[in-house]
Amino acid sequence: MGNIIRETQTLKLDMLFVDGDTRTVTLKNPKQTIESSQIATLNSLIQTGNLLIGDKAGGTFGRIDKVRRVTERKIILDLTGG
Repeated sequence: MGNIIRETQTLKLDMLFVDGDTRTVTLKNPKQTIESSQIATLNSLIQTGNLLIGDKAGGTFGRIDKVRRVTERKIILDLTGG
């Protein structure tokens, strides 16, 4: 058997709420290209529709603070020597 390499990507959106609450939403397997205009549209959609509320004091959604793509690579080593 050989070494096994697994690579996964996620998109993490850090969200702020008006009561000081924060939340991170993680999306698996995001598109390779995501433009800032798409993030702005998502931000506007969540604000306009009041789609998210904070869980501390029920505060309304403020804005998307940060978006980052995370790539994680796991290597499973074959130590059988054969």
